[in-house]
Amino acid sequence: MEEGIMGQVSYRDYAEAVIDYNSSLQRYGFKNAFAVSDDHPLRPTTGPGMTNSDLAVSHSRERQRGNAWAAKTIIEKADHIRLLEEILGATSNERTLAAMDAKRAKDTLLVYPRNRAKNPLTRGKPLSEVLGLPNVEEIQVATINKYLQTYNELFEWAKQNHHMDENFFLELTPKGPDLLRFEIAN
Repeated sequence: MEEGIMGQVSYRDYAEAVIDYNSSLQRYGFKNAFAVSDDHPLRPTTGPGMTNSDLAVSHSRERQRGNAWAAKTIIEKADHIRLLEEILGATSNERTLAAMDAKRAKDTLLVYPRNRAKNPLTRGKPLSEVLGLPNVEEIQVATINKYLQTYNELFEWAKQNHHMDENFFLELTPKGPDLLRFEIAN
């Protein structure tokens, strides 16, 4: 007997929901037609996302788990990412990254001092103080390209994993005399 009452109540609730839905169609408007809730699986890539630091950690863990990097490469990539965090800020969000941020990173690398951690003129100083110092040698174009390749790999991984829509570091490497010699020789 109780089962019959529950069935009637469930059907009544269902019928009321259908009537309410049908009524809502009679007053339909386009104003909110394309609104997507935050929990929708096709939510656009706006709003809060991972920090660049968290993104780099996730990428590095995945690459290390797949044994894609040798021990020296892990250290080198970590150094590259630390510099990017210093340029853009460790808490900057990968979804707010823009082409100008990638350009700023490249421009910084073009005047970045060689052996910054070892040189007494640059060791321990903030990035803003060591850029463009007189009598301090800058890193080579091949080294700049290594940094940019790391950034390209990171943000391409982020794009492929749907953390961002565009990789602004794609094809951002400068050509220089040392690279041209290499290309001519091969």
